[in-house]
Amino acid sequence: PVRVWNETRRRHLQSLWRGKASELKWKSATEGIEWFDAYFHFVGQSEFLTGKASGNGDRLPFIADLEWIIKPANFAKVIEGKYHT
Repeated sequence: PVRVWNETRRRHLQSLWRGKASELKWKSATEGIEWFDAYFHFVGQSEFLTGKASGNGDRLPFIADLEWIIKPANFAKVIEGKYHT
């Protein structure tokens, strides 16, 4: 769960929202919320992103947080299915 809302997270999410709204021509905030709901559901289906994949050696499994999945470089990889098997 997100416990701290900081400027970096706000900027990343705002930029992502605006970019998708422009690209997909959302007519309402509801369309945006539905799109993000589907995106977060997609993230939730990844064993890697949700920490369900095995760790590497002594390392704990990776778990993506909100800031990680909305960061532009990571967002592109998620959308492209890089972390889904």
